[in-house]
Amino acid sequence: IPGIEMPRTSSSVGGTAQIVSVRGVDEGRTAVLVDGIPINDAWGEWIDWDRVSKSRVERVEVFEGGASSLYGNGAMGGVISLFTRPAAPGSWRAAVDGGSRDMKHGFAAATVPLAGPFSLAVSGDYADGGGYKLIGTGAGPVDTVSSSIRRSANARLDFAPSALVTGWVSTSLFNDDRKLGTPLSRARRTNGSADAGVDIQLENAGAVSARVWDSEMREDQWATTLSTVSGVARAFERTTGWAHIPSYDRGLSVGWRKGKILGFQSVSAGADYRYYGGFYDEQLYANTAANGPTTHTTSGGNQTLSGLYVSGTLTPAAALQVELSARVDQWNNNDGVYTDAAGTTHYQNASRNAFSPRIGAKYRFTDALAAHVAAYQAFRAPNLAELYRKSQSSTAISLPNPELKPEFATGTELGLDWQPTHWAQVKGTIYAVDYRDFNTQVTISAAGVTPSTRKRLNVQKAHGLGGELYVALRPTDALTLSASGNYIDNRITDMGAATPTATLFKGARVARVPFSRATVRAAYDSKAIGLLSLVGRYEGTNTTFGNSFTLPDFGVLDASLSRGIIAGLDGFVSVENVFDRAYTVSLAGTATAPIITVGLPRTLRIGLEVYRH
Repeated sequence: IPGIEMPRTSSSVGGTAQIVSVRGVDEGRTAVLVDGIPINDAWGEWIDWDRVSKSRVERVEVFEGGASSLYGNGAMGGVISLFTRPAAPGSWRAAVDGGSRDMKHGFAAATVPLAGPFSLAVSGDYADGGGYKLIGTGAGPVDTVSSSIRRSANARLDFAPSALVTGWVSTSLFNDDRKLGTPLSRARRTNGSADAGVDIQLENAGAVSARVWDSEMREDQWATTLSTVSGVARAFERTTGWAHIPSYDRGLSVGWRKGKILGFQSVSAGADYRYYGGFYDEQLYANTAANGPTTHTTSGGNQTLSGLYVSGTLTPAAALQVELSARVDQWNNNDGVYTDAAGTTHYQNASRNAFSPRIGAKYRFTDALAAHVAAYQAFRAPNLAELYRKSQSSTAISLPNPELKPEFATGTELGLDWQPTHWAQVKGTIYAVDYRDFNTQVTISAAGVTPSTRKRLNVQKAHGLGGELYVALRPTDALTLSASGNYIDNRITDMGAATPTATLFKGARVARVPFSRATVRAAYDSKAIGLLSLVGRYEGTNTTFGNSFTLPDFGVLDASLSRGIIAGLDGFVSVENVFDRAYTVSLAGTATAPIITVGLPRTLRIGLEVYRH
């Protein structure tokens, strides 16, 4: 989906922790749910995609545009919802695949019927290998092959005492160990969670759903400094910092929905509550031969978030459908604290709130042509890292700001859906969004002072104007052709009291938002061949964090073939980046001595899956 911007790096080698952006809202402002439970981590809103093995996922639903009217905090750009496969007692699946650069992956799952209405589903997933040398131009002796080892296990108890009541209780464990392209730079994330859900059909009174979760994460990061030796760049590496980041996320949600009530086609209402917190425990080391410990700091705190929402669908005319929704949220920043050798600083508690309305309408001119329009306001509360983390290096000190306000987005969109025949479909949407109170790192120390001091402030405003187009053709039952593209011009409109810099000024692009992205797909499905799919992906120019560098555009082609071999046995082969296109993921250094990080090279996978439904 071109409107969704993922980091250019690959999770198979750089780790699964990523931040996603929808429609250019910038990273970290999209809610990601699994079976209705949020999985954005509590400290910095990162997403560990492999917490849920891809083999367990039945479908993915994407909502583009502000969705805080239903989902609250973090849904400024939209929502990505993953749904796992329902229990099927007596079924099992197992898969194994391997590929380029010693890539290995295995998965197994089974659902066992227990006494009465109970069944137990268990699964496990393991993957490693596939790493490559991340630095293309500017690599030195210290640069090595990256790697990532992912492990996950899940157990889920399902129960269905009647046709009106279903529920589940589950627990899972996920671990990701990453080596980041040099011998000493690495990171580790471990997440354990327990959650439960129940869905109850109340016959004439509607339906009720409830979810409860408890998740804890431990992350360790090792920072290093690279040095030039005897005129050779990146020839020596020394560990200069280690950080331990424990965090937790606990919450519950309740929702009710009913059709045909008070003149509405359907009505839903709900409430949710989250309590999460975390700490950043950092030890710095001297960049000297002795490499002894220097500064040790800890910082952190917690947040509570609660919200109420209501939504309804009206049909005032046969061709017109109207959707209305609104939500109120309140959150509290509590127990903020910072400790170093000089003592402990306690930050004042703070309370904030937000109101998020949305109105949408769809009008069907004919059976083949419909138009839709929407307007909304969405918000994002500052995360724990932005509120409480203090970090420092030899060149810069970054201060926390527990007084940060929420960020807001006000948007409108207009679209058409045209299906003139059963074998052709065209969809298009244009949208405009105004952002205010974006929190931005602002230098608050005097010019020329080293180290400089920065602090996050709610100063930045931005405006985004964009559009999406999707075209699909099915000339035969076996062949499907589709193309989709997204363009957005997202620019800073005001920097408030902050002093403009060479990269952050009125009119500058919002960092890490590409102007354009596009996907072209051809799929051919037949009994003789199987399912053959070709996907071309293109991304226009992008920028690095802070707009420091411009990344050139790139395009790659992926191919895959899957086919049933015998009953209960499938095989597949895939090639990512078929033509081995070298594309830029990140850029550092200087114009005369650039350090270019490159994306995933050509990668072959071959695998088998055996199953019983």
